[in-house]
This record gives sequence, C-alpha cells and structure tokens, in this order.
Amino acid sequence: MKHEALVHTVAMLLSAAFGLAVGHLTGIAVSDYLISVALAAMLYFVFICIDGKALREAFLNHRFTVTSVILNFIWTPFFAFGLGYLFFAGDVDVRIGLLLCLAAPCTDWYLVFTAASKGDMAVSSAILPLNMILQIVLVPLYLVVMFGADIHMESYDPIIVSLLTLAVPFILSFTVRRAAVSNESMRRIQDGSAGNSSLGQIIFLCIAVFQMFLSCSSDILDNIQMLVECIAPLLVFFVATTLMSLAVSSKLGWGFDQSTSLMFVVLARNSPLILAMMSSLFQNQPLVLAVLVICPLIELPFLSVASYLRGRKREVFLG
Repeated sequence: MKHEALVHTVAMLLSAAFGLAVGHLTGIAVSDYLISVALAAMLYFVFICIDGKALREAFLNHRFTVTSVILNFIWTPFFAFGLGYLFFAGDVDVRIGLLLCLAAPCTDWYLVFTAASKGDMAVSSAILPLNMILQIVLVPLYLVVMFGADIHMESYDPIIVSLLTLAVPFILSFTVRRAAVSNESMRRIQDGSAGNSSLGQIIFLCIAVFQMFLSCSSDILDNIQMLVECIAPLLVFFVATTLMSLAVSSKLGWGFDQSTSLMFVVLARNSPLILAMMSSLFQNQPLVLAVLVICPLIELPFLSVASYLRGRKREVFLG
C-alpha cells in the first residue's frame, strides 16, 4: 500500500515537471475549463467511494470524531495561518497556498499509512466522509475570513466553475450509486468505478496538474526560490502536528491503535478536493496552486518515516 502512495506522488511530480518543461519550451497554455473537466473526472472517482454507513458510524464514535474534527478544522487552519505569517509575511499568495494545503485533511492516503502502522482502520475509515464534507464547507470560510481582502475577482465565473466542478461529479456518482441498487448494468458501472477509484483519481489528477503547470510555467519558474522556502514551514507543521496528536491521545488515555489513527488522520494533508475547488478561483495566482502541488514533496517522506517509526514503536509497545 505504501508503494501505491509513492507511485501516486512520483506520477504527480513528474506531471508537474513535464508541464513546466513543455510550457517553458513552447509557451503553450490550456483553458482553465479543461483543467476543471479533469478535476471533475477525478472527483467522480473520489465520490463514488463515499459510504453513507461509514459516515453514520463516525458520529457514533463521539470522542474520536470530536477530537479529530477539533484538530483538523480548528488547530490546523489557525496554525497554518500563523506559519504563513511567520515565514512569508510579505507574500500573500504563498500564505494562501499554505493555508489551502494544510487546512484540509487528506481524503485517502492517510489510510495507507494507518494500515501500515497497524492503526485502528475502522475509526480512520469512518471519519473520511465527514472530513470531506467539512472541508468543502469550512475551508472556503477560512479563506474568506483570513484572506478576504487579498482575493480579487473580476467576475463570479471562478466560483461558478468551482461549484460545478464539485456538483457535477457528486450528482453523477450519487445517481450511479442509487441506480445500482436496482439495475445490474449500473451496478457493474459502480463496481468498476469503485474498483478503479485509485487509478482514476491519479490519472485525472496528473492530467490536471500537467495542465496547470503548463499554463503557469513562467510564473512558477520565476519564483522557484520562494517555493523551495516552503519546505521549512511544512516541516514545522508536520512535526508539531505529530506531537500535538500524540499528546492529545495520551491525555485522553487512548490505546496505541487509536492514537495511531488520530495521528495520521490529522497529519495527512494535500486534499484533491481543495485543489479542485480552488483551481479556477486562483487561476491568476499560480503560486497558490504551486504550493498545493509541492506539499507532497515534504508530506510523503514525512508520513513514510512516521509510519516506520510508529510501526517500530508498536513492536516494542505490544511486545
């Protein structure tokens, strides 16, 4: 399972590099609507796996649900906002990018590392649909509250496109799931989509990332040093959040498996939902989107090390 996450990250980074190279050499750009189409296709494969039963189960585990929601949607957004000001007080685009990168929990990869560390997969899986819903609602709110004066739009088109990018795949996936209950052909479509969800997500995400970096290559290459400087605040975030989650788990008296689950639920970032929602809104601010795509460069190695160390500690802890 770790290898799958590694392959996804490498594929995404290669897509970004290829887009930069082609854009730099040719000056070609693509329509923002084509990027939105690729992201909408990716989200269909995300939404087709939403389990309503798992969402209900998340609410039944009150302590884990409340704790993870507080850490994910109160601790991380304000900590990310503070890190942005600490490291990039003079560059609002990078600060916005850091907030968007860190304020929303990951929608899939955290399960890979939770499983590898022998965490409680039941509670980790149950919290996923709730995290998806809350980030769709809360991250735009944080953006308005924290950066409202710095977001400039000449029309409402980006907002409309972002809403459609979310709404169309959600409605399509919901329709397929409902129809699959009574129709054998639709059931096969649902099973095929769910079975190839991971592959579908990475294919269309890579297409979108390639298009983004193709269109914004000159702006990104002109600010490459700024993007390298993002490594420090990202490392600070991951280390501090790890320590915070473990301290909270210890205070609550949780066992090893559940504390491991909480650690990865609040540690994994880089949500494709936020990338899809914000790609149109920040089409004229390429550094914002570049920070979102660069985050896995730091996130994946850190999660891999954290998973390894957690697994070693589990061997000692459980004998």
